[in-house]
Amino acid sequence: MKKLILLSFISFSFAAQGQTVLNGGFESWTSIPFDEPNNWYSPNWQVVPQFGFAIDTKVTGFSNSALRMQTYIVGQDTLGAYITNTPGDPISGKGGVPYSQKPTALSGYYRYSLGTTDTALILVIFKKNGSIINTDLFKIRGTGTQSAWTSFSYNLTLGSNPDTVILAAAASNLINNIGVQNGSFLELDQLVFTGSGITQQVPNNTFDTWTTQTVDIPGSWDVSGLGISKSTSAYAGSFAVKLENYSDGGSGNNVWPAGITNGYYGNNGSYGGRPFVSTKDTLTGYYKYTNLGADTGGVYIDVRKNGNSIWGTSYDFPAKATYTYFSIPLGPFGTSDSIRIDFASRKWPFNNCTLGSALWIDNLQLKSSPLGINKLFGENGSSVYPNPTAGILTVALKVNLPGDMNVSIYDALGKQVKNLVLTDPGALFQVPVEELSPGIYFYEVRNGDTVIRNKFVKQ
Repeated sequence: MKKLILLSFISFSFAAQGQTVLNGGFESWTSIPFDEPNNWYSPNWQVVPQFGFAIDTKVTGFSNSALRMQTYIVGQDTLGAYITNTPGDPISGKGGVPYSQKPTALSGYYRYSLGTTDTALILVIFKKNGSIINTDLFKIRGTGTQSAWTSFSYNLTLGSNPDTVILAAAASNLINNIGVQNGSFLELDQLVFTGSGITQQVPNNTFDTWTTQTVDIPGSWDVSGLGISKSTSAYAGSFAVKLENYSDGGSGNNVWPAGITNGYYGNNGSYGGRPFVSTKDTLTGYYKYTNLGADTGGVYIDVRKNGNSIWGTSYDFPAKATYTYFSIPLGPFGTSDSIRIDFASRKWPFNNCTLGSALWIDNLQLKSSPLGINKLFGENGSSVYPNPTAGILTVALKVNLPGDMNVSIYDALGKQVKNLVLTDPGALFQVPVEELSPGIYFYEVRNGDTVIRNKFVKQ
């Protein structure tokens, strides 16, 4: 099944006014809570940090709680909602949980609403001695909406007793990605194996037990991978960002680098950038790197003009036990309009990553504009809802900003697409965004020397 694991190298960018590296000291963080069903694996750990909302959620079920999986298409990105009882790729038969009986059917309750070209999936794989001995794939066609909880029972074709079972489901056709539509959802409850003498069930088959998880995201940055954390081992201030190679729980070689960006991540890697108007500059900061194998941390910088690269460079971070200063000259180049900078816990290429190798970054700044020019709150200074939104974006400020405010909205490429001045709007105001195309946007609120930024998704 398709998973939103973004492996391309990471891009990041700077703000236009003052040319500062926003939140370069990594003191501003946003904590986003979400619920995860115990004993199951979902794409929420990748989607929530990147887009700010979960696509697998807890709902009221036929009995107690149930699981809702919903597909979102955001610009060029498809967020395919799925669930599986094993880490790694279920289609390839990785992992599974112990199971030794021979059921004849899988029953349960569902509700759904599927696009006319979409197909929800339920997959059951049985294994013996590490090999697949039976696969049953059940398809729920795009026949409209089933709004009430309805029972189902699918016959299984298992011919002999297994030792392992893999159970997975998806709200859309994520096996071949044909006909996937925005908004398709599938809700499941009370998944039960049935048959003569059947007593074994997969853990939490009723979706009644959930745990609230939290991801920390550095303000004004986007993240890729599961290895991002707020570190108290800082060069200056209270926090730094830590990027650590992580495993997706699949085979022993499935180790990936973590990354951060001031741009955005999509299904095909990083993209975008924010305004940067200069002919040369210097990026400075402090790093340390723990090397548990042959890894080296990496950063890549791409300066652009009118959507085209005009200059680029890379820089490696070898092992250092204590914070070490680095300085990267930028240019000279022709007049630019945007910049992308990629940080990752493993430099390109990403093959042969070692689990646990980690890069700490702190105190980033451009020499042309040191830290502290603006009072930056980043995502900590506001919240937005609904997110995603179809028309009206409501902004709730968490700090008191009396007087007029300038509100700007930028697209993923750093282009300003909307600007308005609000006369003393208070801490809660609305911005119409119906005319914007679907995709990721960020807004900026300015009041004197105070800057508040956050991002939202337009459906």
